[in-house]
Amino acid sequence: MKYIILSIILFLIISCTMTKKIKSSNGISESQYFEINNTQQYVLIRGHDVNNPVLLFLHGGPGASETSMLRKCNSELEKHFTVVYWDQRNAGNSYDKEFPKEEIKVQKYIQDADILVKYLKTSLFQSRKQN
Repeated sequence: MKYIILSIILFLIISCTMTKKIKSSNGISESQYFEINNTQQYVLIRGHDVNNPVLLFLHGGPGASETSMLRKCNSELEKHFTVVYWDQRNAGNSYDKEFPKEEIKVQKYIQDADILVKYLKTSLFQSRKQN
């Protein structure tokens, strides 16, 4: 019985973090890790039309990411925006148990956001030019 419950919990965790391909000709559905300020940070980008305005969701970190729950609740937003789900430093898929506590500072999060926004502006702008 114990293994059945653990299997169900594992299945639910995995299914919540998977991203289904968006079925539209101009959609975007990608996830990757970026090195931002010497830390690996997970980013998931989804939207039905890459030309829609970009919406960067800041989950509030540090700590657990809300990405898996938001993916279930934000499907309507993904029709009208290109939604960027970002697991900030040492949160969610960006978590590292060896992460130095002194790196958890508001200024670091602001710098990380600035770098990510600049990247998104460049990369999504290029996608728009190609379409």
